[in-house]
Amino acid sequence: MAKGTFFVHFKTKEAIVLSLVQAQIGAASAAREAVLADGGNAVDCLRATTLTLGRHAAVSIELSRAVLIASLESREVGGATDAVFTQLHTRMIEDAAEALARGLLEGPDAETVASLLMASYLGAALHCASAPRAKPMSAVLAPLVEAALGALAPKKKPKTSAKTKTTTNRRAAPR
Repeated sequence: MAKGTFFVHFKTKEAIVLSLVQAQIGAASAAREAVLADGGNAVDCLRATTLTLGRHAAVSIELSRAVLIASLESREVGGATDAVFTQLHTRMIEDAAEALARGLLEGPDAETVASLLMASYLGAALHCASAPRAKPMSAVLAPLVEAALGALAPKKKPKTSAKTKTTTNRRAAPR
């Protein structure tokens, strides 16, 4: 693409970054909708949303690094990207609330659950974008997501059997 054509579409750095973030949020939203269409539950939606953010960021770590830097350097860019991420975060809060209400997750409030997953994504993205020898994004993010969701999963109660085993100390009777 010619430089002139590029700047016809993107007048500012904010416009470029915002377009990239909107594409990423669109992919995560589409993954969430696909899970719902396939009959998945709220936890499945949270997992798909978060992992898709990571997959999308992993397409180009250099580009992800540039987006992170631009978002941190400029309040204007940071505010614009935050507004887009907030839309997805709101859906994640709704999914977390449903998961908590249905007993699929236990623990803190829905906003904390959604923020935990978003922080997992952002931490993995920052790590992969800044560490020269970082593992691939999926290898960093997937275990974080599974650990977070696993820690919030309902604890299974131990099964009690009908026959209770008792140990007795049998001594030989004196003769």
